[in-house]
Amino acid sequence: MASIRARLTTGYAVALVGTLAVFAGALYAARRANVYREIERYLGLQAEQALRIVREARDSGEPLTVVRDSLIGPTVAPRLRTMLEGVPEYVIV
Repeated sequence: MASIRARLTTGYAVALVGTLAVFAGALYAARRANVYREIERYLGLQAEQALRIVREARDSGEPLTVVRDSLIGPTVAPRLRTMLEGVPEYVIV
């Protein structure tokens, strides 16, 4: 049978490990939420920039798409593609 001192030490060690586990979980959750917030902000800015470029091209009367091959279908016009190259990782649907 373990002494009182050993049981108390074991109890405190378990409490410390539990507290550290809860703290690590809280840090993980906070960091994850912060990363998701940053990604959302970054993607929002990129989408706004790409949309602004497409609207400017549309308002200027330029064609947004061209059909060069009937099997492939419409593709982004070369001038619009050149303007969108400044926006990293854009996707047009």
